[in-house]
Parts: sequence; structure tokens; C-alpha cells
Amino acid sequence: MIKTLTKHRIILFTLLFSLFLISCSTDDDEPLVIEAIKNPNNDVTSSSYQSGTLTFTPGQNTPSSATYKIYLDTNEDPTTVYNLSTNSYNYSNLKANSTYYWKVETIDNTGTVLATSSVFNFITGLIYNGTLSLTQEQIDTFEYTKVIGNLFIHGFDNNSITNLNGLSSLSSVEGNLQIWVNDNLESLEGLEALTTLGGDLHILENPILKNLMGLNGITSIGGNLILSTNNTLISLDGLNNLASVEGEVTVNRNDDLTSFDDLDAITSIGGYLNIWENDNLINLNGLETLTALGGNLYIGTTTNPRASGVGNNILFNLCGVSQLIINGQITSEEYFVRSNAYNPTYIEIQTTGSGGCQR
Repeated sequence: MIKTLTKHRIILFTLLFSLFLISCSTDDDEPLVIEAIKNPNNDVTSSSYQSGTLTFTPGQNTPSSATYKIYLDTNEDPTTVYNLSTNSYNYSNLKANSTYYWKVETIDNTGTVLATSSVFNFITGLIYNGTLSLTQEQIDTFEYTKVIGNLFIHGFDNNSITNLNGLSSLSSVEGNLQIWVNDNLESLEGLEALTTLGGDLHILENPILKNLMGLNGITSIGGNLILSTNNTLISLDGLNNLASVEGEVTVNRNDDLTSFDDLDAITSIGGYLNIWENDNLINLNGLETLTALGGNLYIGTTTNPRASGVGNNILFNLCGVSQLIINGQITSEEYFVRSNAYNPTYIEIQTTGSGGCQR
């Protein structure tokens, strides 16, 4: 009986020990995989990737004492190595318009390579340093991702611009963007990648432009915004994501514009707001989100208070800007409203039950 019990105990111990070994072996043998990159995404093009951070995720069994080697250069199998103690690497001063390849090795405290990642890649952008004035042919062959300077799209001197499709790589203009006097330009489509505008945005005298679709990536303008004399501009669709303008805003002589409905993300204008001679403008709906105005409010007049004949002839509703007065964002000395279908005084807006914003 004793021999039988002893035999059973030996068998049970052997089974438990085997399971323990299998469990340990499974954990220890699990490969140390370097997971997909976090930033930048693989195989992308951006001017910002001439400097940035490469981030990777070590395998879950990586020892806490492990270090890493990152290889980064323009060779498809990169050889330029950098030693790391963490899972990220800050790089800078890469060449523009170049493909860079990188991979990571995990190293233990004996110098042994525990794991090697796949080779990843990204493409740096092509930068133009200076002012560019484009023809249609230059637009069609455009390759730059960033312009450090001004970008002019002008129809002067028989320079006929018909489309902006070739500008699809452009993500940043550090100076002014001017789109002027383009008789044959119906759309701003092609500018969808543009997210950074450091200077002014001027859209003037484009007689068949109906909306601003193509500018949806812009959330802030570093200078002034001027929309003037675009005779068939029906809406501001395309500026839906614009939240702030550092400078002044002028909207005038856009004959078909009826409201500001598509400017409903804007919260801040650093300078004055000037809206005049928009013959079909009915209301200022869309501007209700505007809570900060750094300059005067001009509705139906210009920055010259003595000017006449520049009103918005059928504008009968100022509700879109009434909150600026009710909340005391601007003073009575900064309020200039005249020559519209409805011209409430500053006090009327403050004191009337409806806010004095509607006739």
C-alpha cells in the first residue's frame, strides 16, 4: 500500500513539474517582436518629418535592462546606428524630399541582439524658401510641401488659372496666401492638405468662385483674412474648421453671399471685423461662436467711419454678433453699424428683450 502511494506521488510530482517547465518554456520562448511604428506613420510624406520622433513598442518579454539600437538613413537597409536606452529617438536636419529607412534592435546586457524589427520608411517633404507666384503649368507640376514665404496665385497679365489640383502636396505656407483676379477659377479644391498658414489669406476678385471648399484643413490664420469682390461666392463653406484669425477680418463686395453659416467654428479675431457691401447678405448667422474680438466692429461701414454707401442693403439680423455687445466684449466706442436694412444702436442690443439683434 505504501509503495503504491509513493508511486502515485512520484507520478503526480512528475506531471506538475512538467507542466511548470512547459509554462516557463512558453513564456521564455515567446518572440520579442518590435511592434509597428507610432510616429511618423509608415510611408508618408510631410515637411514636418525633417525633424521629429521615432517611437516603437518593444515585445512584451523584453527585459527591463534591455537597450536598443536604431538604424536610420537613406539606405533601404539602414546602417547608421544610434544607441538608445528608451523606445524613442528624436531626429533632426534630415534632407528634404528624401526617403528615410529605419529599424530597431533590442539588445540585452551581454550585447546579444534579442529582436530586430522590420524596416520602416517615411518621406520628407520638399521645401521652397522664398516667394512663389504660380502659373497653371507650375501648379500642375507642383511638388513642394512647404513654402517658407508668400504664395501668390494671381491671374494678372493673362496668367489664366483654371484649377488648383496640382497643389495637393502643400501642407504649409509660412507667409501670405493670395488668390487674386482669377477669372476662370471655379474651385479651391487641391488645397485640402494645407493646414498651416502663418500670414494673410486674401481671396479677391475671383468672379466664378462659389465656395471655399479646399481650405477645410485650416484651423487658424496667422495674419488677416480678406474675402472681397468674389461675385458668385454663395457661402463660406470650406472655412468650417477655422477657429481663429490673428489679425483683421474683412468681408466685402461678395454679391451672392447670404450668411456666415459656414464660419461657425470661429471663436477669436485678433483685430477688427469689417463686413460691408454684400448685397444679398441677410444675416450674420454663424458668428455666434465668436467670443473674442480685438478691434472694432464695422457692419455696413468701412474702417473709415465717415464712409457712406457701403451698407449691406438687405441685412436685417445682427444676432450673430450680438453676444459681443451683450457680454461687453466690445464697447460702444468700438461699435459701428450703419447703412444696413437694420441698424440697432449699441444700447438697443444691450437692453432690448430680444437682444436688439433683429428687426
